[in-house]
Amino acid sequence: MESKHRIFQSPNGTGGVFMSLSRHHILREMKEIGIKYIQMMGIENVLNKPADPFLIGYTEENNLDCSTKFFLRYDQKEKRPIFVLRNGYPHVAEYSHSTSELFEERKQDGNLKYEHNLLMDTVFSMSFLEEIVAFRRKELAKNYHVKKSRLRYYDESLKETVYPLEDNGYKF
Repeated sequence: MESKHRIFQSPNGTGGVFMSLSRHHILREMKEIGIKYIQMMGIENVLNKPADPFLIGYTEENNLDCSTKFFLRYDQKEKRPIFVLRNGYPHVAEYSHSTSELFEERKQDGNLKYEHNLLMDTVFSMSFLEEIVAFRRKELAKNYHVKKSRLRYYDESLKETVYPLEDNGYKF
């Protein structure tokens, strides 16, 4: 419960945005009016630049399906998603789903092996989003993404909503 009289609702994550855009025919409408790219960014990051001409221009000029911003990480304890290779393809590893060894692994020169933190600022081509939606529809039933999270809740004894300092639930 979010409050005594309101049920708590949690968003279904970044991937859920694509399915919602498709389910409500927004992707089709955007394509019909000539939109080529969609930019998705985390709202909690003040460094993100809406409609970033550099990121969109880079994606367009290089004919990319997807491009994203990252920054170098220097602290092995930093709890931010990182880029890794999985089966030869770039993949985002969430700190909540990975071992601390992965985040602390070093190269021979002493630098972090996985030194790129995700900034949560990505541009997708419309055709790539259509592929993602088609793939997600096929795979959704057999693959779930689980993430430990801090979920607020209503405490009846305190008569208020509690914002926990540690993970207390899961998002799927």
